[in-house]
Amino acid sequence: MASRQQRALQLLYDMRECFGAGMISDEALEHQAAQASHAAKRLTGSPDQVQILRDPVGTGKTAVALTAARLLLDEGTVDYLLVAVPYTHLTLPTIYSV
Repeated sequence: MASRQQRALQLLYDMRECFGAGMISDEALEHQAAQASHAAKRLTGSPDQVQILRDPVGTGKTAVALTAARLLLDEGTVDYLLVAVPYTHLTLPTIYSV
């Protein structure tokens, strides 16, 4: 069985391919996979089940959050999730389903 971080990395590779974001390096994806794995772990250990990502703009917070959510859904740890985004972000031509 693959580790949570390995599954996160595969999800991020899939997202990179889906969005045509080839400029994101493998090293950056590995870092994001580690962050997603740790975020999922912290969410399951938190009594409030809240996680705040405070990284700078453009560092992949959205990818990390979506990957952590997918991991938790796949593991059966959560049954649903709520994603809140500004309305202007809903006009993207491609939607990645988690």
